[in-house]
Amino acid sequence: MVGSVDASTMRVANFYVSTKSALSQSLQRISSGKQFIAPRDNAGYYMRFQKLRMETRGFEEVRRNLQWGQSLMGVAEEGGNEIINTVKRMKELVGIYWDPSSAGSERTLAQLEFEDLKGQIDTIKNTTWFERRQLIQGGANIASVMINPNDVTDTLDIVFDAADIVDSATMDITGGGTDKATAMATVDAQFDRAMNYIAKVSGYRRSLDSQLNISAAAIENNNAFESTVNSVNDPEEMARMVNYDIRQQAALSVMAQSSMSGKGVLMLLGMN
Repeated sequence: MVGSVDASTMRVANFYVSTKSALSQSLQRISSGKQFIAPRDNAGYYMRFQKLRMETRGFEEVRRNLQWGQSLMGVAEEGGNEIINTVKRMKELVGIYWDPSSAGSERTLAQLEFEDLKGQIDTIKNTTWFERRQLIQGGANIASVMINPNDVTDTLDIVFDAADIVDSATMDITGGGTDKATAMATVDAQFDRAMNYIAKVSGYRRSLDSQLNISAAAIENNNAFESTVNSVNDPEEMARMVNYDIRQQAALSVMAQSSMSGKGVLMLLGMN
């Protein structure tokens, strides 16, 4: 263990160590752009910002979920529009089939295409999936999208009723051999279902967009608040850093001139 160390030299060493620590903190603030990096900087502000950042991360997670929901609804909308266009064509075929001027062959071709389109509707329903979720089905919760970072049970549930899903089996171009009105009624009923489905998709998309705007605004406001309160004043901090550096160099010079003893004053008050 080194013997006694001159009191004035000890004070210089203490000054050097404290200035070195202050310089290190100043450099850290400049590099991070933040005033409050650790509790020692200001415990109250530090804890406040930690809570704010946690809330922001929660809204960022909500935003990712909402964007996922938007993608899901995009696929659902595409499938729904395909069915609507298919049913529209089926309505045209009913008109051709029951047109008195249509030849027998035209009616036969119309009926064949009509039946083919019924199969296409079923194919669209069975193949419109998003991440292992079948999107065109009734009576099932397709997805639950989290909208509140403070309550995971607060969700936007995407559900379609059976009445929103086209039932191709009920459509009959012959109308049971009755008349055009009867045949058209079987198609119109399913066209209404297709429109119900796409209307619900549009409603869910608007809800998702609205929640996404809320989340984006919350994130922006939180970031703006922290930036306003916690951002470093670069010119002021640079001046402070230069001052610390000058003081540190001065302390080193004094210690050098006094031929600092005691193993460098116990390695600048660290270990001997």
